[in-house]
Amino acid sequence: MAVLDTLSQFYAWSWIATIGALLLLVVFLVRRDARKQQPVPSEGLDTRFRRSLLARMLEALGVDPHAYAAFTGQTALAEQLHRCDGCSRRAACMQDLAYGQPELAQCVNAQPIRQYLRVRS
Repeated sequence: MAVLDTLSQFYAWSWIATIGALLLLVVFLVRRDARKQQPVPSEGLDTRFRRSLLARMLEALGVDPHAYAAFTGQTALAEQLHRCDGCSRRAACMQDLAYGQPELAQCVNAQPIRQYLRVRS
């Protein structure tokens, strides 16, 4: 009987430990997701946006960059700036914009810009 009592206690404690580990995992995942969704500071983002090729592209297309930023939202705008910063066509884009000929078809942010243009018109 003593062996059965020991085994049943071990079984009960193993379930308690498993449930505790699952709760810790849930807390960890919820906190991690909450950190990902924190808003981007607007002042730094605004400064980056005003100096970016994305803002220059929008101006060349006749789009008000501030209206676009308000429509897009801070998180999506930050993602677009990140994509723009990592674009392999940056040099060509700068040259196109210098000549006043924006190539939206080649832009990594073409889809959200087109969506804004459709909504705006």
